Amino acid sequence: MFVPLVFLSIAFWCGFQRVAALSIGRRGTYGALSCPRLTPRPTPPKNVNDLRPDDFGAVMALGDSVSAAFLAFGGPFSLNSTSLPNENRGVSFTIGGDSTYPPFVEASFASKPVRSIFNFVRSLNPNVVGASTGSHPFEFCNNGTNKFAFKCGLYQDSDGLSAAESGMVAADVLNVGVPRLISQLNGPFSSVKHSWKLLHISIGGNDLCSSCSQEDPNGFFSADNYESFISQSLEKLRDESNTGSKILVNLISNLPVQNIPDSTDNVPFCPRNVNPNASIFGDEECGCVFRPDLNTGSPTDGRVQVANLQREYNLRLQKISLYYQSLGDPHFSVIFDPSFGNFNLATSPFTVLSDTDCFHISFIGHASFATALWNNLFLRSSKKNTVLQPDQFATSLTCPKSHTRIPLY
Repeated sequence: MFVPLVFLSIAFWCGFQRVAALSIGRRGTYGALSCPRLTPRPTPPKNVNDLRPDDFGAVMALGDSVSAAFLAFGGPFSLNSTSLPNENRGVSFTIGGDSTYPPFVEASFASKPVRSIFNFVRSLNPNVVGASTGSHPFEFCNNGTNKFAFKCGLYQDSDGLSAAESGMVAADVLNVGVPRLISQLNGPFSSVKHSWKLLHISIGGNDLCSSCSQEDPNGFFSADNYESFISQSLEKLRDESNTGSKILVNLISNLPVQNIPDSTDNVPFCPRNVNPNASIFGDEECGCVFRPDLNTGSPTDGRVQVANLQREYNLRLQKISLYYQSLGDPHFSVIFDPSFGNFNLATSPFTVLSDTDCFHISFIGHASFATALWNNLFLRSSKKNTVLQPDQFATSLTCPKSHTRIPLY
C-alpha cells in the first residue's frame, strides 16, 4: 500500500525544537548572503556552462513534502483538530522567500534571515522571481498511483515557481509538477520564460517508503521506473516550446530515510517513543521503514530493501546528469548533488527533524540543507562534499566572485 511522506495520523506534540545554539561564522550569518554584489556583466550569458548565480532570473522547485517544508516549524497537531498542519514554504531550503524566521522559533534563529537557495540568489540579483512565501495548510498530491484524490496546487500565488507537493512521487513530477511549472512559465511568470532559470528537483522519499516488495509487489517504484519518470520530466522541461529552455537543473540525491528509526530511537519526545504501542507513525508515513512486521531482522526486511534502492536511485540520478551534460545543449543541462544521500543523522537528529513527527525536516534542517546545496553548487563533481552534516547551517557560505562560474561536471 502506498503511504505518503506526510503525517496522515500524528497525535502527539512535545514542544518546539530542542536546539543548542552553535557558533556561526562572521560571514553568511543564518540567512541571505553577506557577500559583495558581483560586477554586472555587459551581456547575458549565452551558454549554460557560463553561468554565475546572479544570472538566474528565476528559481524553481519540484519535489515532495520536504521541498514544501511540511511541518518545518513543528508544533501541536491532532487528528481531532479542525485545522490541518502547515507547509511552511517560506523557509524551504530551495525556494523559500521569507526574509526572516518568525520570532517564536528557537532564539538562535528568531528574526534572523532565512537561509534558502532563493534568498542566496536574491542577495546577488534582487530581481529574481519564483519564491514560495509564508505558510498554508498542507496539500496532498499523489496522482502517480491514482490512489489518492486530495487536491493540490491550491496556493499557487504564494507558492511561486514551486510545484513541490506533499505526497508526490516521481510519477507525479512528470504528470503534475512539470505541467504546472510549464503553466506558470506561460502564465504569471511569462516574463522570465526566456531568462536563465535554476531548478532543484528533490524527489524519491515517498517512492522509497513504499518500495519494499511487501508494499509494492508489482514494482511500480523500481529504479527503472524512477529513472524513466525523471528522464521524461527533464525532456518536457527541455522542450523550448514549453519553457523557453535556458534551465540549469540540480538533481538532489535521496535522503537515507532507512536510517531515521535508529537515529531517533533515543529521542524522548518523538511520538513513537512517547507511546511505543501506537502504530500511527510508522504505518502511515513510511511503512517500509517503520512497520515492525516488515522489519524483523531478515535479509528481505523493508529497511534493507529501501537502503539498496536509495543507493540505486541516486546512481540513476547521477547517470541522468551525465547524459545531459554529454549532450552539450547550450541552453539546458543537469548537475547532481550527492551530499543528501549521505545525510548524517547520527549526531543530534532532533535539531534537523520536526518535533511533530521526528521524520520531516525542521526549519533548522532546511537551513543546513540550503547551506550544503549552495556551497556544493560552486564545486566540480569530483570536489563536491558527499556528506551532509546536521549542523551544516553553522558553516560559512561561499561568496562567488565576478569570475565564478557554476561547473557542470
